[in-house]
Amino acid sequence: MMTHKQKICRIGVLACLAVLLVWLAVGCQTQADPGQAEPTPGGEPKPGAVTFYGTVNRGQVQAVSLPFAVQVNAWLVREGERIEDQRPLLQLDLDPLRQQADDLERQRQTLRGAAGVLQAQADWTDQRSMAVQEALKVDLEPGLANLEKWYRATSRTRRSQYAAELRLFLDGLESLDLYGSLLALTRDADQVADLARPILMRRQADLSRQCDEYRLAHMNLQQQLLENRLAQQAVDTELEQLAALLDGSWRTSFGRIDDKGRLLYSGEPRMVDAMPADWPAAFSSGEPLLLLAEAAVHSLTIQVEEQLVTQVVPGAPVLISPLYDRTLAWTGVVAQVSAKADIINGETVVPVLVTTEADLPGPGYTVIAKVLPVNG
Repeated sequence: MMTHKQKICRIGVLACLAVLLVWLAVGCQTQADPGQAEPTPGGEPKPGAVTFYGTVNRGQVQAVSLPFAVQVNAWLVREGERIEDQRPLLQLDLDPLRQQADDLERQRQTLRGAAGVLQAQADWTDQRSMAVQEALKVDLEPGLANLEKWYRATSRTRRSQYAAELRLFLDGLESLDLYGSLLALTRDADQVADLARPILMRRQADLSRQCDEYRLAHMNLQQQLLENRLAQQAVDTELEQLAALLDGSWRTSFGRIDDKGRLLYSGEPRMVDAMPADWPAAFSSGEPLLLLAEAAVHSLTIQVEEQLVTQVVPGAPVLISPLYDRTLAWTGVVAQVSAKADIINGETVVPVLVTTEADLPGPGYTVIAKVLPVNG
């Protein structure tokens, strides 16, 4: 049987154990969970000091494309791979490009030949238009007077003289075909002018219509010549690009193509963000071959519970740590609080953008983001 003293000692030990358990339980509750405000020593939440899980954002994406249709024989990178300067990205099939260059050269020669024909036609219609305009300036009355003199002349010499002058008049009027009919128009010299005048006026009306037709034809030919020149320029540009591609001198903002048909990346390190699943693959002009994302990512997004948004304000400092090593920490800042809330797993949250000058882990990586008070 225990003595009274032993009972008191046992009760004291049990009491100490109970106090120790209570202290440990309270201490555990003071640890801040993600998404909860950190308590102060007095037990009150510290405004703005909250911790969240964040997701590293995708870096700026650049589409790699070519200004001509290509056939890719092989991809030399994998999706998600980090690429450095001068890294080969893909292998092009150059044979279709050589054939395309030959076809374009033939097309260029055809366009040049057509341009010569169009230019000759345009020059002719322009000349005809100007000639008809000059013919329309001819005064009919002197010619009619000369025709009447021919009818009244009795000597062969005078008739020959008036006939020559009449031919010259009709030639200026572009109506030399009327010479014979006018001389055989009547036997009455008093009536010849009145009979010939309507004939010549109808010819002037015909000339006016011809002039309009020549002008319209000339305008249409000029338009065709312009279209031909634009087509030649497009073919010349494409031929220059193909020639540079085939001889290994072609350059662009994201790299170059060597003489073996390999597309070599040029620039700061990036990640292969997306690329076709199958190859070989054919691509039209301007169609993206693959997408490259910035390798160095400097932003992340945290989802803030609606009731904690007031503690996350733009400009607030943020401590960022990777899940794999909580001893690492980068400094950032709250850049933007979205004005639109989302529903995730039945809970209302607000997306918040955090930026940093540090190079974060790859896109989609989960980090711990601790938002501090602006004055803290």
